[in-house]
This record gives sequence, C-alpha cells and structure tokens, in this order.
Amino acid sequence: RLSAVWLMHDPAYPESLPAAPLVRYTYTEAGELLAVYDRSNTQVRAFTYDAQHPGRLVGHRYAGRPEMRYRYDDAGRVVEQLNPAGLSYRYQYEQDRITVTDSLNRREVLHTEGGAGLKRVVKKELADGSVTHSGYDAAGRLTAQ
Repeated sequence: RLSAVWLMHDPAYPESLPAAPLVRYTYTEAGELLAVYDRSNTQVRAFTYDAQHPGRLVGHRYAGRPEMRYRYDDAGRVVEQLNPAGLSYRYQYEQDRITVTDSLNRREVLHTEGGAGLKRVVKKELADGSVTHSGYDAAGRLTAQ
C-alpha cells in the first residue's frame, strides 16, 4: 500500500528537496485508509469504517470540517450521504438508473448501461433540466460526451 509521496526531483530547485514527504497515509489493521497527512505532518483527512462490514466507508472528514456520514442498504449500496454543514443526498436505485435527491429536493437521474463491472452512466438528467449523454467503447472507456 502507498504510505507516502516524496518529491524526488525538482529541476527549478535541485538542491532544496523537502526532507519530509509531500503527503503521508496511515491505515487500519485491516488495511483501510485511516488518515492523510500533509507535508507539515498535519492531518488533513480522516476516514471511518463499519466494523461489521470491512472496507465499508461510513464517514470521512477534512480537517476543520464536520464529518460526512454514509448509510447503506442491505445490498451494500449507499442510500444516504449526510453532511451536517451543507447539502445531504439520498440515492434510489432501480434496474438501469439511480436517482439522486439533495436536501433542497433537487433531483438528478443517472441512466446506466452495461454490467460485469462495466456499468457506465450513459445519460445524466440534471436538476436544471439539462441532459448529458455519454458513449463508451467495449472496454468501458469514454468515447463521446
């Protein structure tokens, strides 16, 4: 796993490379990302996981901000993203679409196609009524938008 990112070469300042990493990562015993530290060794991100479902992120926060929380359905899909200081979101899943509604009751609909790990958003209906279409090749790479 990635534990740090170091600046190894700077052509503008070749003699003054930093003595500390640009960013550092810590992990739980289970290998889940726990925290991110900047070059001054200040924690800038923190992550919380569900003890009953290893690897399931239930919260994260940026330094100085409230924690964003996530709730899941029995299928392991996020059904709610809760932000105590801003917009929160609800997610409703259907066969080939996901409806996202924010706490101001604005709605976006994501239409999907594909399967076997290559499910992609092919149409996005935004809250303002605009629509974006996307196309993908057989490998799932974006080819048109």
